[in-house]
Amino acid sequence: EQNCGMVVLDADGRVICSSDTFENNNTRYRLNSKKLLSLIDGAEWDNDTCGNTEGYSVVKKESSVTGWTVYVYEPRKLVLRSANSMITMIVVAFVVAVAGAAAASIFTTGFITRRINKLKNSMAKVENGDFDAVINTQDKDEIGDLIHSFNSMTTQIKNLITQVYEGRISQKESEMRALRAQINPHFLYNTLDNIVWLIEGNEPDEAVEMVVTLSEFFRLVLSKGKEFITIRQEEQHISSYLQIQEKRYHDILDYHIYIDPEIYEYQIPKLTLQPLVENALYHGIKYKRSRGMIEITGTKEGENLYLTVADDGVGMDEDELKKLGKEISRPCKETESGFGLANVNERIRMYFGAEFGMKIWSEKGSGTRITIEIPAITDNPEKPEAGKQSTRSEEAENEAEK
Repeated sequence: EQNCGMVVLDADGRVICSSDTFENNNTRYRLNSKKLLSLIDGAEWDNDTCGNTEGYSVVKKESSVTGWTVYVYEPRKLVLRSANSMITMIVVAFVVAVAGAAAASIFTTGFITRRINKLKNSMAKVENGDFDAVINTQDKDEIGDLIHSFNSMTTQIKNLITQVYEGRISQKESEMRALRAQINPHFLYNTLDNIVWLIEGNEPDEAVEMVVTLSEFFRLVLSKGKEFITIRQEEQHISSYLQIQEKRYHDILDYHIYIDPEIYEYQIPKLTLQPLVENALYHGIKYKRSRGMIEITGTKEGENLYLTVADDGVGMDEDELKKLGKEISRPCKETESGFGLANVNERIRMYFGAEFGMKIWSEKGSGTRITIEIPAITDNPEKPEAGKQSTRSEEAENEAEK
């Protein structure tokens, strides 16, 4: 307004800025911070207003965020001079405001009510499961923002439901592919043939040992229907697998398992290492002209586990490595070499996120090394639902055990 002054002080009483709008730049009524503070020192305040400061009316406002205080002062002489015109303006403004408010109230009430009812009806549709209840509006006011937010929320809920549904389907398909891939009929037939040969060759002790090992192998495959097992159990699983394969490929296969016992109790999706070991045997060692070595290692670094399966088999050149990488990136497409690896990589990313998974190094004639990185967790991520679901889960485990 005209004929007012302003001073802004920080929390320590220092002047941040000052300004005034006195006519003709009249310095007669101007107050600096020192004079202003001396006037209001000991003055009686009515809330944030003071009217007994030697001819000045003062209003103050303090910011709770910055601690700054704004003082606006106005000489009462100048206030009285403009009082009549101000009263006239106030009366006119009041009349116009009352008339305008009455007209605006009638218009805006109907406009707002219609949109709120439309939003209410759409919410009722969403509550009943209709996530296509989108409201078309170009309004930019608060209710328009609310409608846009409602549309965005509905779309996100629909997408999340779709993702969860597709994710569960993908998880079940992945688990079935993992089970189907590992309960390989050729592996079972060959193992049973070996058992028959051992019996016919009058080696019953070795035949019994192989039967026990095969039983242990499939017991760990089923794991009572659980998807997560301990590192110790996973080590037992690949150990059983390699013991069986060593009977068949005793002239070409050596293996060593070096898994740090300190990580035994951490959880891992079952059938994580066995597909890697199988890949190393059938695509690395089997095509080598001499004996080959498969090494399995496991360590913990920081908050993550690193599990590696390495072989000194035939290895892969750059083109073969790129082809394998593409096969792993398309886990739903069953391929000759990448099926088991793709399934492992898909399940790891599904459970732990895209930052985890496998890394492959290979060199033609030198061998292949595959390293899996997963977070170190001791709690089983699987959380069975309560009630009937838990009962069904127990029944499923009993069937799996049988």
